[in-house]
Amino acid sequence: MAQNLHRNLPDREIHAPKGFVTATSSSVLSKSLTNEIEWAGSNYSVQTLITCTDDVSGITGGRYFLLPLKDATYQVWFDVDNNDSCLINSGNTELEVDISSGDTATAIATALKTKLATISGVSATSASGVVTVTISSSAVSVSAAQDGPSGQNTGYKFVSSKTHVGNEYLTTDSSGNIEWIAKPAVVTNTNYFYHQIGGVCTPKSSAVNNYLVDKDGAGTKTRFTHSLGTSMPSSILPSLITGYGAFITPADCVLTGVQYSISHSHTTSHANVEVHLMKVTPATGISAKTITWVGGVTAVGTTFTVVDDEVRYGHFGLANAFTRTLAKNDILIPVIKSDLVAEHNFSMGLNFVYI
Repeated sequence: MAQNLHRNLPDREIHAPKGFVTATSSSVLSKSLTNEIEWAGSNYSVQTLITCTDDVSGITGGRYFLLPLKDATYQVWFDVDNNDSCLINSGNTELEVDISSGDTATAIATALKTKLATISGVSATSASGVVTVTISSSAVSVSAAQDGPSGQNTGYKFVSSKTHVGNEYLTTDSSGNIEWIAKPAVVTNTNYFYHQIGGVCTPKSSAVNNYLVDKDGAGTKTRFTHSLGTSMPSSILPSLITGYGAFITPADCVLTGVQYSISHSHTTSHANVEVHLMKVTPATGISAKTITWVGGVTAVGTTFTVVDDEVRYGHFGLANAFTRTLAKNDILIPVIKSDLVAEHNFSMGLNFVYI
């Protein structure tokens, strides 16, 4: 007995799935929670161009067109000089447009636009007798706008087109229904970056209560023994700005925030500590370069007991935006001051945004 297997049929003899013809484009066939076949259509908006014509002796009066939306079908009719009426078909929602006898297409389009724009999910504009109606994806219907039946039709021209929302994906709601939703935006902003600097400072007796920077160079056992004096430094030699913890900015940027932490190794003593961040703009030559205060904290009191080490942390007070604006290759250096001869450990988390 011959077998006519479905899999062996040529494409021209295989029928499309149920509902294929009426399903919207970019749809996916699925099985509903009630075990019915349904098409999950991606979201789209609809734009309809309505080309109006001049009214001649009130001929437009009582005529209408239909504008189907998701939750209602609007029967849009024209009342000329308040002399007309229109039978609203069962299930339709009335929308009356008032015009005057002899109105031009441009005047009619303006009146129509104003009325259509009052519908939720619909926007409308008009120009030169043409109304552009945009129906949002949340309000669209599977049917497009169409003129009324013969004898009651407006004679206007209706041209509709779809625009898919795009960037959507299929998911299920809390009930398990399949639906299309907007794809979450992926943050691609790489303007922000973070860098951490820090070090170890053990002031000598002669350096107590002095502002100190590292002069030994990266990778050394830094002791921050170079004193810049008891007042906030105003200049620094180029040879002193490449120490441990210095940061060279890779591009033009703004320093937007600094978090700090500070501790010391003494088990019983109290220390009054200051930590600051300074900026040096490099230049040729060996003379001292201007050093600018960018941010810092003063009088951070740290007290340690024998049993417990203590770490103090917080945010810097920052200079104005102009001072915190850094050019490529500017050098940020940490400065520390303490009234205690003990090993101090500190770190600074620097937050930047490129400009």
